[in-house]
Amino acid sequence: LLQLIKNGDKQAFKYVFDTYFTALCRFMYLYLGDTQEAEDIASDIFSSVWENRKKLEIRLTFKAYLFQAAKNGTERLLSHWTISTDRTLRK
Repeated sequence: LLQLIKNGDKQAFKYVFDTYFTALCRFMYLYLGDTQEAEDIASDIFSSVWENRKKLEIRLTFKAYLFQAAKNGTERLLSHWTISTDRTLRK
């Protein structure tokens, strides 16, 4: 599947997207409590996968790669929210 995506196979990419998009959104929603933010991060992950497909290196499974990317994206957003909240509270 990864090799197909690396070769630009849109059907293979669509299969991965259709299989994991909703699950990623639900996973991130548990941490964020915001459906739109979860969907935005998931969209960014899939955009990045497609744009960087030729140099994509996945050591475990596609699923593990996607959920790790979701975790990282969620942590970045939560960190940003914390910094923004701290700045607001200091004013």
